[in-house]
Amino acid sequence: MNQATQKINKIKSKLRFLDIDGILLNDESNIKYIAGYYTQGAMLYIGKKSRVVYFIDPMNFDLCKKSLNEKDIDIVTFKKNYSTNVLEYIKKYNLKNIGIDFNAYSAVL
Repeated sequence: MNQATQKINKIKSKLRFLDIDGILLNDESNIKYIAGYYTQGAMLYIGKKSRVVYFIDPMNFDLCKKSLNEKDIDIVTFKKNYSTNVLEYIKKYNLKNIGIDFNAYSAVL
């Protein structure tokens, strides 16, 4: 098991303990620490029951896929803007209780 998987499993365990559906990260240092890679404007969602989702800009997809080298993380590109895509994901999976780790965020989810 690699370091990213170990960190993700530890977070998922904490999410289950706290009874939180997941956590959404956009802080560069936190994403880089957990996934081992960060690209400008990225967001990382870690769900207690779901796979990890890395939301990125489409122009960064190839570099992210190559740099991430992690099979347990799905890469999703923004079709509109990041707030809309994340909101669609939250609605699609009926997520109700999400922790958010944002250093600066000005949108209503």
